[in-house]
Amino acid sequence: MKFKKMIAIGLAAGLAVSALTGCSIKTDTPFIGHFFGLKDDQVFKVDDLICTKPEYMIRILDTAKKTSKGLGGNVNWDNKVSEEKTLEDYVLDNTKEYITAKYAVSAMATANGISLTTDEQEKADSDAEKSYNALTSEEKEFTGAKEGDMKKLFTNLRLADKAYKEITDEVKTTISDEDARVCDVQYIRMSIKKSGLKKIKKKYKEIKEVVEGEYQKFDKEAKQYSEDENYDLTIKKNEAKSKLEKEAVNVTTGTCSKPIVDGDNVYLVYCVKGYDKKATAANKKVLIDAKKKICFDQKYSDFLDSVETDFNSSAIKGIDLSSIK
Repeated sequence: MKFKKMIAIGLAAGLAVSALTGCSIKTDTPFIGHFFGLKDDQVFKVDDLICTKPEYMIRILDTAKKTSKGLGGNVNWDNKVSEEKTLEDYVLDNTKEYITAKYAVSAMATANGISLTTDEQEKADSDAEKSYNALTSEEKEFTGAKEGDMKKLFTNLRLADKAYKEITDEVKTTISDEDARVCDVQYIRMSIKKSGLKKIKKKYKEIKEVVEGEYQKFDKEAKQYSEDENYDLTIKKNEAKSKLEKEAVNVTTGTCSKPIVDGDNVYLVYCVKGYDKKATAANKKVLIDAKKKICFDQKYSDFLDSVETDFNSSAIKGIDLSSIK
């Protein structure tokens, strides 16, 4: 996979933004008798930032240990997770995508004048020291890492997170409560082929009268007449696509809709809550974050296109996870 595309995919996994694409780069390219900018113990570089093998191996160890713990321990790394990929392949691929993306954003931070404060750096160093001291002698041997490698890794991970937050916080975007509105409805579905349109409309008129007159609860009518077992529906206005959903979001709380004909089916909707305040606020945040991520994606893509990147695949060739349980 092309390195710029790889770190873009890693960014999607590591920072939860959409995947980016970039132009290809040359990997392991001979240049005047030696490799282009990378030594044997250097795995990759983004702009002026280089990730060494010990830093990379720390992340592999962490990913492997979390994967093993999630599977109950004592895993067989040769087990297949797909037709073409083993559990070991999964850990190595996950590590590559995650750490290249994080370091790319860290390099982007430096290019944009973003750095850790003294307190943030001290916290990163303190966390790194604790993590390094928690490693067993076997784990230290596996990674080949010193405390300084752990501190550099923690610094870049923390800086990447800070840069992402600062860059997205700069994006000015607004979403109205109406656009983000979430409502809760109940509905009845009846088939025209089974009951006939005229008969359905007559029945829906009767149901509407007894429900809005508060003589009967809509859910009891739904249980009796709907051809769907489930009759509860939560709708986000921004995601409403079907005719049922588009009509339902406009029904006033405590009232029923007119019969909604959609193909061979006819629906009657009752609005339980036309504006779910808590759900709307949560949805609004998701929509704002999504807009911010789009802006970040573009800045990130532009950055990758403007800097030198390289990946030394030979530095991580032959990594064996068999010692990690």
